[in-house]
Amino acid sequence: MLRGASEARAWALCTSSEVLQTQEQGRGRNEVLQVRYFKHRHVWVSAIIRWEKHLWKVINTRAECTEGFWCSELLTASLRRLTYKIRDTNISTSHSRSSMAGAEVGTQRVSSNRNHEKRAHNGYLYCFDKMNAAGTANFWRCDRRYMEHCKARLHTTAATGVVIKEVNRHCHGGEADRINVTIVRGEAKRRAEETMETPAMILNEVYGGASVSTMGQMPAEDAMKKMIRRRRTTTEDAPPQPVNREAIIIPLRYTTYPEGERFLLYDSGVGDVERILILGRQWNATWSSEMKTVFADGTLNIAPPLFAQVYVLLASKRGFIVPVLYALLPDKRESTYCRIFHAVKATWPQFSPETISMDFERAAMNAASSVFPSAEICGCFFHLMRNMKKQLSLLGLSGWYKNDGNFALAARMIIAMAFVPLEDLDAVFRQLARQTPRELWPVLDWFEQNYMGRLNSFGGCQRPSFPPNMWSTYQRTLQGRDRTNNFAEAAHRRLRSELSVDHPTIWKFIDGLRSVQAGRDQHFECFVRGDEPPRKRLKYVRADQRIQEAVQRFTVDSGVLYLRGLAHNFAMN
Repeated sequence: MLRGASEARAWALCTSSEVLQTQEQGRGRNEVLQVRYFKHRHVWVSAIIRWEKHLWKVINTRAECTEGFWCSELLTASLRRLTYKIRDTNISTSHSRSSMAGAEVGTQRVSSNRNHEKRAHNGYLYCFDKMNAAGTANFWRCDRRYMEHCKARLHTTAATGVVIKEVNRHCHGGEADRINVTIVRGEAKRRAEETMETPAMILNEVYGGASVSTMGQMPAEDAMKKMIRRRRTTTEDAPPQPVNREAIIIPLRYTTYPEGERFLLYDSGVGDVERILILGRQWNATWSSEMKTVFADGTLNIAPPLFAQVYVLLASKRGFIVPVLYALLPDKRESTYCRIFHAVKATWPQFSPETISMDFERAAMNAASSVFPSAEICGCFFHLMRNMKKQLSLLGLSGWYKNDGNFALAARMIIAMAFVPLEDLDAVFRQLARQTPRELWPVLDWFEQNYMGRLNSFGGCQRPSFPPNMWSTYQRTLQGRDRTNNFAEAAHRRLRSELSVDHPTIWKFIDGLRSVQAGRDQHFECFVRGDEPPRKRLKYVRADQRIQEAVQRFTVDSGVLYLRGLAHNFAMN
């Protein structure tokens, strides 16, 4: 016999007088049980695990049920079929016959744009969150969690995907059309992978079963065809991961951009232990002579395993900052930077920048000065602040900086030396040294040694690691030029987001880079049609205005007050 209140309640639901009455109306007991399953699913799901192991014992022994009748052969066969269907969550035959079919539309599995599984339920989409500790249930969260701050959740069984319960209410309306669009897009991607049909044929097939409301929400036909072509490109078998740099052989399809344009701009060649690859659009050569303001920066996280870093060059064109090339470098030595800059000059003979903004990496700065002697090499103010934060951390002063406002202001006043005219640096630095708290003296010594040049015993001045003309932002501020190369940092983040993994294979890196380049092409077209460059947030615009006004009023006598005023307008976050 069934044990416990939950088992008896679940059994009674199937064998109640309502079921018997329905059967008398000509409906089979198996169908009745399926209908009752949908109506009381929340009871069945909670009880199924406990009573299922007892069910077959009851059936085989023909034990007397709680309602007082014997299990017939018909009930035995019906329960056997129903148990299999519950376990497989595949009661598809009842969907077309049951009045509950509309509710079950929402329990489909759909794929996201990045091919991750989502769950559609009752007109809402859910993203996978995690499993429970026992590994028996999946927890899903509403995919509008961040856009709408929706806290609705869905729990399903891990093995079968049966919905267990819904948690919290949605704070937004249902999105049946959006779900249907996602399903149609997923079907188009599947056919792109599994068939050799043309994009037009695939669209004809997937649109054939779509409703009118869904068709009205679908992306443009060109966008759908591009999606199909991209899907086929990414699912092609990639070459095996090379074991070393000198053995890399790049297939033709990884060296070109759409319409046959060259994308691999430079390759130092097979057999080169210090292999360098430069990737970018060949078309950029047509305006390389206009690239007068250039931003350069390297990143380690997205570099393929055989390379040390990805080095990015961006160029300014009337306010628009455009990535023009990406280089894979084997190391961070000065000779390697010289090689890449010489390769860029050979690829683009008319490339002759007037200003190169970069982070405070001595090897890269020396190489840029050597290859482009007429260019002004500028250190990024953002990276100067980052170096300052590292020094505070090394000296154990980070806690003070976070918790003591006056201490933090005094620390930023040291960095504000970047806004002092070159000829007045020594005088203002002496004023600052007399006002700096004792706890910041080690930081002041570090700044003097690396950025100012410390006086020696002979009355001369030691050459600093980074001379003031490299990190001073005084003239750049007066001229309204950029003080940072944060555009390169943004390019790194965009590429990392596209790859969705650190240190991808070289093939995944190239594919991701081409996808990012497609977005940059659209950005460039905005410039071509005459759009205004993206605007800064209002608080940064106002801070820049205050800084420029303060710089224009600079006098040596008010040096410390000048530094304090500037320090109020930026933060080392």
